[in-house]
Amino acid sequence: MRKQIDADIHKEKEKTRIQCEKDWNDLLDPSAYENRHLTLPPNKTSSAELLTLLKKWSVSESSLWDKGQASGAIYHGGSDLIDFLSKVYGLFCVSNPMHPELFPYVKKMEGEVVSMLIDIFHGDSNCSGTISSGGTESILLSSKAYRDRGRDLYNITEPEIVAPTTVHAAFHKAAHYFGMKLVLVDID
Repeated sequence: MRKQIDADIHKEKEKTRIQCEKDWNDLLDPSAYENRHLTLPPNKTSSAELLTLLKKWSVSESSLWDKGQASGAIYHGGSDLIDFLSKVYGLFCVSNPMHPELFPYVKKMEGEVVSMLIDIFHGDSNCSGTISSGGTESILLSSKAYRDRGRDLYNITEPEIVAPTTVHAAFHKAAHYFGMKLVLVDID
């Protein structure tokens, strides 16, 4: 009986693997497989040619999420905001907040945004913050901050993160990077 159950499980896993592979392959234009670059190409690609290809890919990818069918993956305020943010990014894409002596307005913007959020959440003068590049970095930074706070205030030497099995992958990274035990709890 056990052998049959194991065989059935293996069969279902293989069916799922094949279906996932097919679904993934269906997402990509077949030409994406024909023109794979695993090493630097011997000849230079022109900026115009590369931009044409990137625009094609962007249109293809946006058709997968811009109809509101992607939950939790894309947060945007519409095409006008995306256009505006692209222009803003273009103005500051080479800035580095680690060097406020070179980029004082980047530091100014970060400080003002953090201050606005502290106000929205009714924080006080003991509050502080930073801007991160996205969800993963935010989770890493907050996990490290809580680990350090637990050590400094409560002498916690073996920190743990208790989270559902569905937790964001960044919590696995945080536990690994910062020497914390990740305790996963099944969900109903």
